[in-house]
Amino acid sequence: MAEIIYPTEKTVSGPYLLEFNKLCELDDLIDTEWQNLLEYREKQVSQEIDIDLRHYPVEEADKYRGIEAKIRNSYTFKEEKRKLIIEFKSGKKLSVKSFKEANDDPMSSEETPVGFSLNVRVGEVTADLSVGQTYNKSDMEISVSSKSLSFSRELLHKLELWARSAACPWWQQLWKKLAGFIKVVAFVLFLIAMEFTVTSAIVQNDFNEYKKILKAEAKELAKQGVNQENINRAVEIILKLETGFVPDGFTTSKPFLSKWVIIVGVPLLILFIILWFPPKTYLGFGLGEIKIKRWKLWLKIITVIIPVNILLPILLDRLKL
Repeated sequence: MAEIIYPTEKTVSGPYLLEFNKLCELDDLIDTEWQNLLEYREKQVSQEIDIDLRHYPVEEADKYRGIEAKIRNSYTFKEEKRKLIIEFKSGKKLSVKSFKEANDDPMSSEETPVGFSLNVRVGEVTADLSVGQTYNKSDMEISVSSKSLSFSRELLHKLELWARSAACPWWQQLWKKLAGFIKVVAFVLFLIAMEFTVTSAIVQNDFNEYKKILKAEAKELAKQGVNQENINRAVEIILKLETGFVPDGFTTSKPFLSKWVIIVGVPLLILFIILWFPPKTYLGFGLGEIKIKRWKLWLKIITVIIPVNILLPILLDRLKL
């Protein structure tokens, strides 16, 4: 007789900085659901036995009690598995049953865990969770399959709630998801902005140097006194100073550091460097615990640096740096 297995799948966006207490929550959730899975299997076994025995007369039922053992030992109901594979940054893997067991393993103290895959099966019900840095896989994949659609959805919902509570904030998820695009756009914008800034700075620097020449000449005219012979030149100097005129071909070889190079270029460079390195997934035991602490500290600093970089050009311009 054909059986329908209802797969239920969900993807929860990452990355994940999974502290050890959050991993223990998943251990506890699986412990609880393991008991529910055993009870669900027992219910299914009883139903199968009742269905099979229904084909025999009541007075002959005792002869076929062996069918119960046959059903319980069948592949559909006999299978019990709880397997957790920990992925380390070095490429090594550790097979255990829980994160608590992984934390106690000597290998973990020398390695940085960057992902995991969890497979749980009791009878015909299977549940899988996986997340990690492998192939830039920052999202958590969750799947549950069972003949009971309602049971699948209920178990999937519990696993999804845990995953969402463990995921990084939405802006970090967006940052990670668009990391490749952001890198390209940030790099192009940085080059354009720097070219514009440097070009503007050169023009401004040329005017400043030419302005010094005009002021020196104006000072000499003032000493001589304005008369019919130099009045036209005096007016010309005033017009050039007021309009910011620089004659074609005038350049200065003096080095410069325009305020706009500082106001625009430095914040853009800092922002560009920050956006180039989005957060990654780490598990909070072994060397991964140190990584998570560093990342969380860095992300707190970023929440200050980015607003400051946005406001800095405005503030410095107001202060007339």
